[in-house]
Amino acid sequence: MPPIANLVSMSKKVLFFLFFLLLTGTAFWIFIQLLPAWVAQKTSPATQGFTATSNEQCVVCHQTVRGFTQSHHDIGCTACHLGDASAKEKELAHQDMILIPGNLANASQTCATAGCHPGIDHRIKNSIMNTMSGVISINRLVFGESHQGLFYADSLTQSPADNHARALCASCHLSAEKKELGPIHQESRGGGCLACHLNYDKATASEHYTRKIDGDKRVSKFHPSISLHVSNDHCFGCHSRSGRISTSYEGWHETRLEKEEIPDTGQYRLLDDERVLRFVAEDIHHNKGLACIDCHGSVEVMGDGQNHAFQNEAKRSQCQDCHFAQANQRTKPFDSLHYDTKSIIKLRKIDPKNKRFVQGVNGQDLTNVFIEDDKAFLLGKINHQKYTLSKPSPSCQAPVHSDVTCNTCHTQWAPQCIDCHTSYDPNAPSYDLLAQKDIQGRWDEDLGPFLADFPSLGVRASKEKREIITFVPGMIISLDKSGYTKIPDNITHQRLFAPIVAHTISSKGRNCKTCHNNPNALGYGRGQFQKNKTDSPSPWTFYAAYENWSHDDLPQDAWIGFLDYPKKRPVTHSDTRPFTVKEQLKILEVGTCLQCHKDDSKAMKIALDNFAEAKKLRHEQCFF
Repeated sequence: MPPIANLVSMSKKVLFFLFFLLLTGTAFWIFIQLLPAWVAQKTSPATQGFTATSNEQCVVCHQTVRGFTQSHHDIGCTACHLGDASAKEKELAHQDMILIPGNLANASQTCATAGCHPGIDHRIKNSIMNTMSGVISINRLVFGESHQGLFYADSLTQSPADNHARALCASCHLSAEKKELGPIHQESRGGGCLACHLNYDKATASEHYTRKIDGDKRVSKFHPSISLHVSNDHCFGCHSRSGRISTSYEGWHETRLEKEEIPDTGQYRLLDDERVLRFVAEDIHHNKGLACIDCHGSVEVMGDGQNHAFQNEAKRSQCQDCHFAQANQRTKPFDSLHYDTKSIIKLRKIDPKNKRFVQGVNGQDLTNVFIEDDKAFLLGKINHQKYTLSKPSPSCQAPVHSDVTCNTCHTQWAPQCIDCHTSYDPNAPSYDLLAQKDIQGRWDEDLGPFLADFPSLGVRASKEKREIITFVPGMIISLDKSGYTKIPDNITHQRLFAPIVAHTISSKGRNCKTCHNNPNALGYGRGQFQKNKTDSPSPWTFYAAYENWSHDDLPQDAWIGFLDYPKKRPVTHSDTRPFTVKEQLKILEVGTCLQCHKDDSKAMKIALDNFAEAKKLRHEQCFF
């Protein structure tokens, strides 16, 4: 038998060898477990997973997920989705998790936390896109209810006006909750931050639809990106309704056709909600490839933190932000910009070197409009194309047109509807868009013809300035509330026109006759002027194309009577109005000259500079 000392020595070697095997085996097992996460961290964030925080265990199961932008790649899962980052069991890790972050109900816990976008939830909640104050106010005006002050979509009551809004309008406010996973589409509404910033690429969308159809519950390989890529498709869901801004911008006008009636001409388009559109003419900015956000910046869209009763009060962007006469006006160097503005410029990877950034007319710093080498440029936020900006033409700067907005001359057409009969059926099923539930009682709208034509012109006046702007029929409406209030004969008839920025801009402005010789532009409706004899009280007689409405004896499409001014309120906004009789006569007086003189004639050029002086040169054959 071997000595005891030898046995002890051999035992130590065996124990050391076994300990070595255990140690190396444990290290190998740990390496195998951490390898996917390590690989995910070393791979590009645009195509692979994210860097989790040191104590975040989500990466153990979700290490293959890819699709994040750099900013959200670095913060892990729980910064947005909450849950327990340290838990290793699925049930504990997912406890109190938010599946769809970004809804305004949870934004203060997710997007708007101190380390991310502090205060953004307050701005958005008070923005006009969330409160819908203007929509609610005008709707209450039509129904004869109290309409002065600030209103909030989340606080709609069950009055006739508010019930009507809940049934037909309330889904477009940003507080409407996004409840289902999936990309933005034509019928998307609400969703808070995700309404604008959620993006699915082709692979992500394809996987989402496949998993949805198959009922696949496994861990997804893709995650949608949350980014500054706010395309026109994000705006379309809400802004293809009401004023039809999104459809008009692309050149499409709504029709009364059913999908079975679409002519095979290539000039028609069927939307997902089965509305049929006809192509008229697109906005010049759309034709050039500009997105909505190239003009409408973050402060305007997401709110400035203040409450505004109407959209025009919150509006910041102006045509003159980009189209100005002198290249060096209203500019700032990069270093003097606000921190948030500089951050956006950096995120968009705009090189600030040798650039002076333009400040908008209303004081906002623009992130994509700048002066470089004494030339003005706009950089597309979506297509990254660099555009050389044009200056206003001399005629735009003529003193006689100093109160005429750019939009007034350059709008090609505006969507218009000249008849609406609204009634309530208490026995029909419907849906409450605010509460998101089925209800009993339905509002029905029987609409008249849809028209695409030059808008009417009128005035917006304040203590500071007077502007000539564009209008369309906001409400030529017969409103029957008897089914809702149980009060018989409760029918009101109103003719209210509303200001509009149609987003159908043409590079070439409308000619003089389309304002001064166009009865629809003056508010009389469509028709013809007839030239009278020189000894007549008026040089014109107007013949309307539409029959008079029995409720006020005006042509169906009119705003005002010929050389008349309405006795009842004719507008949706109290700071706007049609032309007075004196203003109508002044416009028509120029129109008489245009019967003989062309727009670019010497006589009209003199009139453009000083109409009073031009009148002194009139020949005895001239009339009016």
